[in-house]
Amino acid sequence: MRTAREAVPTIVRGVAVVAALSLGAMSAAAQSRILTASPVLKHGAPGEKGGGGSVAGGGSRSSDCNLGVDDGTTEASVGLFDDGTLIWFNALEATPDCELISEIWIVWGSFGSPSSPPNGSAAHVYLWEDPNDDGNPSDAVLLMAHPVEVQNSGTGAEARYNIPITRVSGSFFLGASYDGPALTYSGAVDTTAPVVDPPVSWFTAAIFGPFDPENLAAFGPELLVDSGIAGEWVMRAVGGSAGYAYQGLLEDAGQPVDGVVDLSFSLFLDATGGTSLESVAIPGVTVEDGLFSVTVPLSPSNFDGADRWLAVAVANPAGSPLVPLDGRQRITAAPMASVANAYYGDLGWSQLTGVPAGFADGIDNVGTVDGHSLDAADGSPTDAVFVDNTGRVAINLAAPPSPQGRLHVRGGSGDHPAVIERTGGGGTLVQFRLDGSPVGEITVSGGGNVTYGSFTGVHLAQTTEPLPHATLVRLSGNNARVSDDPSSEIVYGVVPTTIANDPAVIGASITQASGRENVMSVGNGEMWVVQTSRAISPGDLLISSDVAGCAMLDDPSRFARGNIVARAAEPVDWSRVAPGPDGARRALVSVLFDRFQRGPDTGSLQQRIDSLDAENRALRARLDALEALLRNPARKEGAK
Repeated sequence: MRTAREAVPTIVRGVAVVAALSLGAMSAAAQSRILTASPVLKHGAPGEKGGGGSVAGGGSRSSDCNLGVDDGTTEASVGLFDDGTLIWFNALEATPDCELISEIWIVWGSFGSPSSPPNGSAAHVYLWEDPNDDGNPSDAVLLMAHPVEVQNSGTGAEARYNIPITRVSGSFFLGASYDGPALTYSGAVDTTAPVVDPPVSWFTAAIFGPFDPENLAAFGPELLVDSGIAGEWVMRAVGGSAGYAYQGLLEDAGQPVDGVVDLSFSLFLDATGGTSLESVAIPGVTVEDGLFSVTVPLSPSNFDGADRWLAVAVANPAGSPLVPLDGRQRITAAPMASVANAYYGDLGWSQLTGVPAGFADGIDNVGTVDGHSLDAADGSPTDAVFVDNTGRVAINLAAPPSPQGRLHVRGGSGDHPAVIERTGGGGTLVQFRLDGSPVGEITVSGGGNVTYGSFTGVHLAQTTEPLPHATLVRLSGNNARVSDDPSSEIVYGVVPTTIANDPAVIGASITQASGRENVMSVGNGEMWVVQTSRAISPGDLLISSDVAGCAMLDDPSRFARGNIVARAAEPVDWSRVAPGPDGARRALVSVLFDRFQRGPDTGSLQQRIDSLDAENRALRARLDALEALLRNPARKEGAK
């Protein structure tokens, strides 16, 4: 009987927490590492952390014939640092009347894990026998390997898989494997204290070749807790003693049998010949006065309404060779089952009773308008959540809902249209992606400060023709508004800059969106810069140039006041930049927008004034000498 122990230190919260591992089957140069990632935790759904969250039907640890060691919650996910196959499994104990495993439940990945396995990707589930019931998988014997596809990945909800009915007894192992790229977080972990003691969760990996489930010892299984992760894999084996009742009278040479026999049942499509669909051995059956009763665990998937035939073999006494009985028996239906058999196949709505009103028309939707929708709990409003035929989602819109974007949410005067909440400490609130790749985030710190990652504030703008990306633009004064509402957002008229040190500069153009130009003017971005003098260094001030759409280095010697547009965020060595067709050297430079006006440098200005004054005095002295020479002819002759 396994007992609970105090939890050892759990994994550090946050992304990309790495714990080093040495996998026993690998050389020292080929060791791998296991990664963990803390999730964004939600509440109330299967596999989630919090109130009522559990693997459906699982409850706390094992329950009835739902066999597992997790408590139904997911706090972390695990993956390999390298490309390869991660294999994870739990040691479980079979319980009476639950030895026939027909279903396996797996939670793939976890909330907020950097990369859960894609839905639809290939995976496997397994059952192994523990031959000496010691809980160590090194000598495990494979009972069943079944291919599956990943489902509900990263949601915390379990994926349920029907498997060939497999009998287990005593200690056995339930496992899964996923073969994928590095940093794929496939295995879900429950780290809620207290964890099971002695530990029962194991893992291994196949990095340099395929995984062989019939030889676990070759891959050096290790306990999950030895990697620094105290917890259990979130997975369940669903079993039972279900089967088909078979009763009989067994005679030997015309006399009823008394004793213990072995029975074997084989299922066929026909009365003679053919290959059996499946065979089930039931050893140690007690027979009294010729009578016996057993439950034959034939797979339901082998019954589709067509005739099936059963062949029976007996070993009397138990342990002796099996002897087939004459003929096969046709499997017949019980009276009530025969009614169900008459309706085998697709059923029409007219054959069902109690059909909800929303389905009575035979269309798979329950809303009042075309599409799929959910009404409020009390029925009002209807179509509270609505999905139209293009996949757009509306929440709390007026009827008929007409979402104006992929997600359209409406809130009332005392309501928040949307609330984004994070629990379990600071981290990402919202992640932005472009074509599947992360491009920015909004995060919250443990103290509640909201911060932005890559951020560019933009103004809406309009031009007479599209502008190339990062073109420096100035206000033209030809403004408009987003809508007829006089308080709606201004759309600024802009044109490329052509004036050096232009005070009307607003920013740099960015990729066109929604039929309008966007102009970067706040935060970080990029713009075109033209060579005017020296190389550019990070932090240099930039102003507009007289080359269309380009900025240049600020030039205090030329402009007493500089209308600063931005600060350079990277260096430019002009000797490495080729001239354009017009001979000018241009570079696309990342910048930090920083609008202000640089005033004159009073110290430098005074030095310049003093230098000019000294130069003027020297010129005055020379001029005086020349005038004196012209007024005195004698000195002039002597000067000869």
